[in-house]
Amino acid sequence: MLPACARRAVYKSKVSVSIEINQIKGFVLVHEWGRAWMNYYAASEQSLGHEWMLDREELLTQSRQLSLVATKWFFERFGVV
Repeated sequence: MLPACARRAVYKSKVSVSIEINQIKGFVLVHEWGRAWMNYYAASEQSLGHEWMLDREELLTQSRQLSLVATKWFFERFGVV
């Protein structure tokens, strides 16, 4: 959605993209059936969130890479990466 808005010039400068999950202390990362993880990855904090400031060009040219950066950030918080 953000890249589409950036293409239409809805965003003229920087955009704040944020995500937050609350009340997660003790929640465990899980995966699809038939796949094994060697460790137990549980949230040790009650809330987990982050904000990224991105400019229009980044949204247009790097949206896939930026989504991977955000995903990696969350996995790192659980100790996976």
